[in-house]
Amino acid sequence: MPIITISRGTYSGGKDLAECVASRLDIPCVSREIIVDAAKQFGVSEEELAEAMGRPPSFFERFSHQRDMYLAFIRTALLQHAARGSFVYHGHAGHLLLSEIPNVFRVRVVAPMQYRVTAAMERLGVDQRAAVQHIEQVDGQREKWTRFLYGVEWREPSLYDMILNLEHLDIGEVCDVLCGIARLQRFEWTDESRAVVVDEALAALITAELTRDERTRGSELRVTARGGAVTIRGKTRHAASESIEAVARGVPGVTGVTVEVADRSELPG
Repeated sequence: MPIITISRGTYSGGKDLAECVASRLDIPCVSREIIVDAAKQFGVSEEELAEAMGRPPSFFERFSHQRDMYLAFIRTALLQHAARGSFVYHGHAGHLLLSEIPNVFRVRVVAPMQYRVTAAMERLGVDQRAAVQHIEQVDGQREKWTRFLYGVEWREPSLYDMILNLEHLDIGEVCDVLCGIARLQRFEWTDESRAVVVDEALAALITAELTRDERTRGSELRVTARGGAVTIRGKTRHAASESIEAVARGVPGVTGVTVEVADRSELPG
């Protein structure tokens, strides 16, 4: 079975669908809250990380290092879940954070505005006008967040393998469709696909450590891993170049490190 990512607008039914699919396939349902909680391994509180990830791009434009660090934490936590096997994820840009994983099935759920407004009114206890304002505000923030961080449009159809509309189908029917696809042979785990996930998880963890270490933060680095052998390329300040290998070798699972970096003494601290 694949790792299934479900993208949705607020109150579009994505959370309910994710829980239904996970229950029927008997695999974990991983939400943004679980990812945030897992990111505590890096010493960031759930509240701080959740608040930072929900702020508009102007905040990240002023604190780009913090943006990169928090994204590295979340991607690492998500890939660590992937290394344990299949799950359903609904949360921040899972289809983008897991873009290097071979057996990810990327789903987007859409629903008519009245469907969403009714759901928001029921869950938030507000009137129709307030529900519409809430939906537009949250969707607008997600759209800006995705555009700023990844340079893509959140609603772009080519980012997804399937788009499902709940206008004429209910959650149960859509759940049936996704479960049927998830059981296709092409999504079965292989030794090769598991190795890719393990390598990506290790590279993500090293990236997170390099991002938060005072000696190497601010560098522009690309980390790849293959069977424990790690290669780090990019640009960094001269003073940081000697520390890159030390940070990488301190990560469990690393068997060797190759560093190929250019000097960028003008990089900010």
